[in-house]
Amino acid sequence: MQFEDVLISFQGAIPCGVKVASSGGKIILNPDDSYVLQEGDEILVIAEDDDTYSPSDLPMVLGEKLPEHELIQKSFERILLCGGRRDMEDMITVLDASLAHGSKLWIFNEVHENERERKLTDGGLEIDRLMNIILVHREGNAVIRRHLESLPLESSDSILILADESVEDSAIQADSRSLATLLLISDIQAKRPPYKEDMAYQTHRGSFSSPKNKDKEEEEAAAEPEDDWKKRMEVMLHSLAQSSVAQKKILEVQAEQMTKAVNAMEQMLGIVNGHRVKVFRDNSELCVVEEIPLRMPHFIA
Repeated sequence: MQFEDVLISFQGAIPCGVKVASSGGKIILNPDDSYVLQEGDEILVIAEDDDTYSPSDLPMVLGEKLPEHELIQKSFERILLCGGRRDMEDMITVLDASLAHGSKLWIFNEVHENERERKLTDGGLEIDRLMNIILVHREGNAVIRRHLESLPLESSDSILILADESVEDSAIQADSRSLATLLLISDIQAKRPPYKEDMAYQTHRGSFSSPKNKDKEEEEAAAEPEDDWKKRMEVMLHSLAQSSVAQKKILEVQAEQMTKAVNAMEQMLGIVNGHRVKVFRDNSELCVVEEIPLRMPHFIA
């Protein structure tokens, strides 16, 4: 009997090892399924107690093969990665280990392709050794609609939106850009027809800003439909308004805490009506000897 047969021979216990008699009682945890039990070997199991389980006969297993149409094969995926972070090489390594062979990872940000590959290589990623995924580089701005429209958004199985390194120091700006990208992608996907596997999708290289074509970028941006600009401005203003309300509440709480601290100091120093009073004790009574004007702090929320 092999150990793989032992695994299905106990209904109320879990076999986890073998105590080998021929090796002087040596214990082997999680042996190979092909390990053949010898005379005198003992099985180690995990169970509630010693009386709730017992070995049973091997169940009958049909040796027929599953029909080919019932075999579930892992299919390749298309992943879109918007933005760029310092630890992207770690994410790419994890995706390469988990996705099926032939999957594509589209990387879309404003970093030039050569500079992008250099950063990934410096981070420890060996692009030539990727086994399952193919990297597809696109350059563009994730908050400009026409750049996003150049991507195969409707055929992407998953879309990951990351904060760019250029705005990672400002949480508010990073969140605003990510939210704007999400809304733009959702709107583009809603207006496109469903993707079909048998349709060939033609993609175009996204444009990106550089010193040479900066003026051209501004002219093209100015030519965008007015509705698109309004949508983007509404999203940005809404995000900024929410952040302003949160900052105002924080300032109000800080002002309240400072006021309590000042009141406590007044009690300790003997401040009366905005004056610090020097006192001395005479016959168990407090007598005022000098009043010094005290400028009280004020807070603006």
